[in-house]
Amino acid sequence: MLAGRRILITRAAEQAGDMARALAALGARTEEIATIRIEPASDMSPLERALALLPRDGWLALTSVNGVEAIAAHLGQAWPAARLAAVGPATAAALARAAGREVALVPARHDAVALAGALIEVGGGSVVLPRGDRATPELPAALRAAGWEVGDVVVYHSRERAIDGVALARRLEAGELDWVTFASPSAVHGLLAALPAPALLGRARLASIGPRTSAAIRAAGLEVAIEAAQATVPGLVAALATADPAGFTGDAGGKG
Repeated sequence: MLAGRRILITRAAEQAGDMARALAALGARTEEIATIRIEPASDMSPLERALALLPRDGWLALTSVNGVEAIAAHLGQAWPAARLAAVGPATAAALARAAGREVALVPARHDAVALAGALIEVGGGSVVLPRGDRATPELPAALRAAGWEVGDVVVYHSRERAIDGVALARRLEAGELDWVTFASPSAVHGLLAALPAPALLGRARLASIGPRTSAAIRAAGLEVAIEAAQATVPGLVAALATADPAGFTGDAGGKG
């Protein structure tokens, strides 16, 4: 499958472990570069105000593990009585652990559009969305269009990390990486900001966790070699496992 393939994981070390172990089990050689760092919002009063207005039959909906960790650090044991929803299984698991109770809703497809549709179908009329500063507007927009009361609050910020882009560029030019994986648009932007030229990423095949991440890659004029069918780390690993890198020459990623 991936025997000997050299795969760069663009996630923080504390988030990359499961993916690295799964890929290593398939024979890949992995390494991690943290392209972004997560900082909790310094002011959580917007979250507090939104939660104070949230009824018991409303929803607290999380779209990332980062969001769960940010609000868990602030709330401690004082979680609201509202129903819990999560965009996917990893977020749901983190949310259930932090809140100490079951997550009531996880959509079959793990993205913001599917989460909005699932919430609207179940009903409730009000929701608090603790998200990052780079979150896209599709989720709150869809809910507001359906008549919901939406508390869309920033609970963490994504910052670019300092990366030795020159050293990475040399490795890409030398063909030392077969795959570069991305699990968020922020990871794409962080790595591109470090490189002398975005086209250098075209020397490796680029693997994306989902549509929003793929859009960020394509916006830089690069080709997405594979996109996970489910926007989860296991989905991304499965996509890599079934991809056939034979015959890749290292010049298919750029679009000029």
